[in-house]
Amino acid sequence: MVVARTILFKDAETEIAPALLRHELVHLEQIDRHGITRFYLIYFCHYLSNLWRLRDHNAAYRHIPFEREARERERPICDDLPASNTRLTQSNIATAPWQRQARLSTSKKGYQPT
Repeated sequence: MVVARTILFKDAETEIAPALLRHELVHLEQIDRHGITRFYLIYFCHYLSNLWRLRDHNAAYRHIPFEREARERERPICDDLPASNTRLTQSNIATAPWQRQARLSTSKKGYQPT
């Protein structure tokens, strides 16, 4: 989950699936593209509209355009990206060659791009 410019992972996960990290990094790119306020406004407007139309939380979430884009782009697209069955740990994630520079926010178990 992305909150402002920080990626948060639930619980005290020590291993993060590369697909999940790529998914959340796409959301950071979307925030960069639209601005933080506009991103969240668009995101929640789509969610509420979908919820009204579909009457189902999961379906409403899956139909948010930002989520669709993130799901499409979470798969590896070149050899530099780890395979989907490869797990990254908090200790090696900042050195992954395909990921933009990040720093660990240990108090929230999250990552913040620098």
